[in-house]
Amino acid sequence: MTDTQTKLRRVNQKEFAFKLMGMTPPALGAQGIAPTQRGKAEAVGVSERTFIRWEREYEDVKSAEREFKEEVFDPKAYLEANNREITEGLLKSCKNGNVLAIKLVKQLLGELVEKSETKVELKISADERTRRNLEADRQLREGGYRMEEVPEEPSVLSE
Repeated sequence: MTDTQTKLRRVNQKEFAFKLMGMTPPALGAQGIAPTQRGKAEAVGVSERTFIRWEREYEDVKSAEREFKEEVFDPKAYLEANNREITEGLLKSCKNGNVLAIKLVKQLLGELVEKSETKVELKISADERTRRNLEADRQLREGGYRMEEVPEEPSVLSE
């Protein structure tokens, strides 16, 4: 076997080992591989010691991948960069009758505003209410408006 073939074989073994490391015990069992380091090492064709060394390397690679994804992914930048495709997808969903997509578009266009109720309580005393009513009456009289007084006794209409 040439040097190149040996290196290629080793790369293939390492790739296979990394694949096994990412598998669950039931998935390994379904492949006839014991879910132990020794079982995995035998399946790859390397010593248990080599497999353990590769396992540490695999964990370092996975950790670096997680850190890279956390650092690099910027949701706002992604949305800005893919705005056209996102908008086209949203409109397609609307055309297909997706109610949530339609609601979102209406909200974005300002055509749909969520209903909210606010209860406002004005706490004024009976004296203040009387004063305000008298002031309103005065303003109506001075402004040329005439308020008809309601008789205290009910009147009976004759037939």
